[in-house]
Amino acid sequence: MTSRTSGKPDPASDDLPAPEAARGAGERLAIDFIHARGQHLRWILIGGIVGALCIRSLGTLGQVAGVALVAWGLWNAWKFAQTFRFPAGTVVVAGDDVELPRGLCRGAPAKLALAPNATTIGGTSANVNVAAGATSFSFVAQALDSVGPVQVTAAALGFVDGTVDITLAPSGFVISTPGNFSVAVGAANRNIQICAALLNPITLNRVENATLRFGITPVSVGVASSNPAAGVIVGSPRSIAGNTSCTGSGAAGIQFDPLAVGVSSLSLGAVPGFSTPSNQQQITATVN
Repeated sequence: MTSRTSGKPDPASDDLPAPEAARGAGERLAIDFIHARGQHLRWILIGGIVGALCIRSLGTLGQVAGVALVAWGLWNAWKFAQTFRFPAGTVVVAGDDVELPRGLCRGAPAKLALAPNATTIGGTSANVNVAAGATSFSFVAQALDSVGPVQVTAAALGFVDGTVDITLAPSGFVISTPGNFSVAVGAANRNIQICAALLNPITLNRVENATLRFGITPVSVGVASSNPAAGVIVGSPRSIAGNTSCTGSGAAGIQFDPLAVGVSSLSLGAVPGFSTPSNQQQITATVN
């Protein structure tokens, strides 16, 4: 999901004040790491189980492959044990000095991407030009995770850093419009709009509509009718592209076509990679 920031600095927003005072010389960069225990554990199981089956059931060539797999599993078991000996650690770059962590680890996945505008794919940092005399600037935060907060720092040579905490939350898709409705047999199709939404992290209820981050693979969403005899869904599934929030309307959207007297529940399907909201997942269509 994408959050756009603009206007005056506000503690509850993602705006950062323009740097104002002098900054000390030298830069310090810290990169946190995490242990790759899950990856090692998978290879332990694959090496042990598949390797043992190859040794037991196959010929000479299979036995050689089995021994290699078992050896690979043992090596991963050693690496797995090492993760309990040492903390994942942090790589620290301070001036010309680089401090490396001990142990076997990998970079922690990024939780947030930053972009100077809504039509740029985000990265670990974003360059924003601040005009002379300006007191604030805007940027776009693109969430890559649902658990935060994540601290963002604004830095410019010769100025004091500014920081802000951005709170991440789950996202999913909801039936935005309509609610339950009645329609006459043979009437014009009713549009059903599906929108991306920011969710309450505890209840998973919709909080507000959201915008998919720019550059994301278009997300496919679909609606199903529980009673096709009463009415069918037309134009499902549809894709929602990056930097947009909802499916289209009319022929470009998802519609309910009323065919005969009856009642049908129209349900939104689960969307892989997103949370399933606790509300706005189903509406009732009454055809009369």
